[in-house]
Amino acid sequence: MMDVNNDGFFEKQNEPDKYAMDIECTKCGAKQSGVLTVHTTPPQRTWVGLTDEEKQEWIDAMPSPPQPRHFMVLVNAIESELKEKNT
Repeated sequence: MMDVNNDGFFEKQNEPDKYAMDIECTKCGAKQSGVLTVHTTPPQRTWVGLTDEEKQEWIDAMPSPPQPRHFMVLVNAIESELKEKNT
């Protein structure tokens, strides 16, 4: 199942796998049917983004006027900070 998160992106819902089972007791022969539910996908961690203050710090750190090479430095630095916050 897919759902839309707060950022407008689709996310897969963590749904368990279900297996129908028929069980028979080896001692008395009693039979029972049921469904085995197995959670195969571990729950995902909550994404930690940048605060508005952190975003403003990155904007303020850009030279004026910015050159194209500055944007790659900025993107790499932001990516590094987000990796650090989310590991």
